[in-house]
Amino acid sequence: MTNSNEILIHLHIAKTGGTTFISILEKNYLPTERIPIYLDPIVNKNEYIKSRLHENIKCMYGHTSFGIHQTLSMPVTYTTFLRDPIDRVISEYYFNHYRPNDTNKDSLRFNSLEEFADHPDFCNHQSKILFGKPPLPKNAFEYIQQNINKYFSFIGITELYDESVFLMNKQFGWNNINYIKENVTLNRPKKEDIPKSLLKKIEQNNHLDFAIYHYAKYLLLNKLEELNQNEKMELNDFKSKINELNSNNG
Repeated sequence: MTNSNEILIHLHIAKTGGTTFISILEKNYLPTERIPIYLDPIVNKNEYIKSRLHENIKCMYGHTSFGIHQTLSMPVTYTTFLRDPIDRVISEYYFNHYRPNDTNKDSLRFNSLEEFADHPDFCNHQSKILFGKPPLPKNAFEYIQQNINKYFSFIGITELYDESVFLMNKQFGWNNINYIKENVTLNRPKKEDIPKSLLKKIEQNNHLDFAIYHYAKYLLLNKLEELNQNEKMELNDFKSKINELNSNNG
C-alpha cells in the first residue's frame, strides 16, 4: 500500500475516463482533503496550490502536467489514466465538437477530425502531460519512462478501467470505488468507420503516445498477473457490480 503521508496527484488527461475517476476520488477524500486544479490559463497554478495547501491535504487532481511536486515540500505520488491514442483523439474531437455551448473548446476551431488530429498542439498529448514541459525532446520516451518509474505509483489504462480501479484501490485502501461512467462521448463514429488513411495518420502523429501507452499497459498487465485466486474473484465480482450499476443507469 502507498505511503499514507504522500499527497496523491492525479493528472486528468482529457478523454481517458478522468471525470469518472475524479468522482471516485471525491467519494474517498473529504472536500477539505483535496485540491481540484481546473484553472483559467491566466491563473498562476503554483500560487493557487500554495494558497490552498495545508497539512490535511491528501489529494490533488485536474488538467495539469507532471512537475507539480517540484514546488512542494512534502512527499507526493502521481497517478493518471492513458488511453489508446487513436480512440482518445477521436473521442476528444467529437466530444467537444458536439457541445456548441462550449465556445472555448479547442476542437471547435477545426472543421474536421483530420484537421484536429493533424495539428501539432494535439499530437502526442498524453506524452506531453507525462513529460511536463513542451517541447518534447528526441529522447522523450526515456525521460517519461523515468518519470513513470520514479514518481508514479499507478497508471491506469482506459481499456482496462475496472481492472485499473480495482488495483488502485488495493494500493490506496479506499472505501468506495463504485462508479457511474461520466462524460462519455456519444456522438462519435466507431474506429472502423473512419478511413484507414486517417487512422494511420493519427497513429503516426501520436507515435510517442503509443510507446508510452504500451509500456504502461505492460506494467498493468504484470500487476494483474500477480493477483492471487481470491483477488481475481474479487475483481470479477467488482466488474459484475460495475456493469450492473451502469446498465441500470443507462
